[in-house]
Amino acid sequence: MKKTTLLLLTLSILFISCKQLNYQDYFFKVSQFDSPKIYVFKNQLNSIQTIRMKMYYEIIKSDTVFISETLNEENKPTEVFKEIVDNSGSLMVDYYYVNYTSNGESEKESSKVINNSVFSYSEVNYPLTWKVQTGEGQNTLTITKKRSLLNEIKKLDILNLQRNCIVFSDEIIIQDNNSSAISEINQKSYYAKGLGLVGYDRVFSNGDTLEYRLSEIN
Repeated sequence: MKKTTLLLLTLSILFISCKQLNYQDYFFKVSQFDSPKIYVFKNQLNSIQTIRMKMYYEIIKSDTVFISETLNEENKPTEVFKEIVDNSGSLMVDYYYVNYTSNGESEKESSKVINNSVFSYSEVNYPLTWKVQTGEGQNTLTITKKRSLLNEIKKLDILNLQRNCIVFSDEIIIQDNNSSAISEINQKSYYAKGLGLVGYDRVFSNGDTLEYRLSEIN
């Protein structure tokens, strides 16, 4: 009986401590990105695979716009995500792919934001959903991401330190509007205090998995 009581008490303390977290501390510290930083993520299942994301912010019409660009091998952006950040969280304002011609000229795909909730500092606002349509004519994709906050803390070895991370469960649905084909991805995303996104585990509908962790910041 004493063991059961102690276990319930421990679980209650863990639950309360998770509830009292300041989630703003776990989002990107935008003030640290007045000059661009590049986050490098390495696949733990295949160290050759890396993703590099260039992050910075701009002030546009008095709004603080945080910009994340996924870079190719030539350090050119292929995917761009823009979100307005304020004291309550962040809202998507733009998301698009960038293609390149044989001459190296960039071509931005058209896009339309349908739902824009990305990150909230208040747990009561979860789950959140953002949704965007990219492309033109029949060659369009609709991408939907639904995010739920999990009441758990996960320890991860990030940049040679053990860090406590908050955990999100993300459901990503990609629909090809031409063929009606649908791809579903289940993902757990990890955010560490003072760093923002530090990793994610992704499972595709065919069973393939990815486990990316932040390995360096340039």
